[in-house]
Amino acid sequence: MEMHMLLESSMEPIPENIEVVADWGEISIRTDNGFLEGKHIAIRAGQQNVIAWLGKHSGVWIGTGSPMLQEFQVAHIKPELVEHQ
Repeated sequence: MEMHMLLESSMEPIPENIEVVADWGEISIRTDNGFLEGKHIAIRAGQQNVIAWLGKHSGVWIGTGSPMLQEFQVAHIKPELVEHQ
């Protein structure tokens, strides 16, 4: 899967099994509670790897649309979606 997102400093480091395919640099997005800052990136990885990484965070800002006109929405990723082998 590939997705655009706001990478907050608390989400770093990015695991080795997550590929950053684009980095548009630092951005600030407005939310109902003020502003958030981070890197605007696109990642590519298997769905289970993304869930395992981002499921540890209370909210992830996912981008939709073209990078220049990106709109962000918060998503809550549930770590229990990770398949146990």
